[in-house]
Amino acid sequence: TKNIPNEKIVVNVGAGVATGLNTLYGGSGTSLGARKVDGFINFLDLGYFYDMADIVGGMSISGGIGLPLLGAGGSSTIYYGATGYALNGNLLTQDLSADSGSAMSYFVDFGYAFGIHEALFSLRNVKTESSATVSSTEGIGKVTGEDKFTSSGSSMNFSLGYGYIF
Repeated sequence: TKNIPNEKIVVNVGAGVATGLNTLYGGSGTSLGARKVDGFINFLDLGYFYDMADIVGGMSISGGIGLPLLGAGGSSTIYYGATGYALNGNLLTQDLSADSGSAMSYFVDFGYAFGIHEALFSLRNVKTESSATVSSTEGIGKVTGEDKFTSSGSSMNFSLGYGYIF
């Protein structure tokens, strides 16, 4: 059973109704739209540094957490396709702004100094969460049947670097 405003559709397997609805709304796996997201987070890194000279000369390790204290922002826009347009109350695009959000970063850096040069390897894990209040009568709220749109993500980044020690 799927509730759609002003009508209730009951889908019975093998009844042919499911096939009709699937064809009407584009078929199984049809994309409802595309999302474009732009954002930034500035972290203040708090951590430690350990010179491993007593174990391996020239080697160091550092790490810690990044706190999002220096500003963050972003925007999300959903561009609906034909199927999404038919299901969402006839919106072509929808801009979303987060009501609340959080971010955290953990990092570990390895370094090796040789003379006045240094090679660096860095790992950073960033986790984010946000939510936006949306209308349940149009757009993504109508498609999901909820008045909150939530999003979360996690990424692991690594980098290699070269430095000059002065």
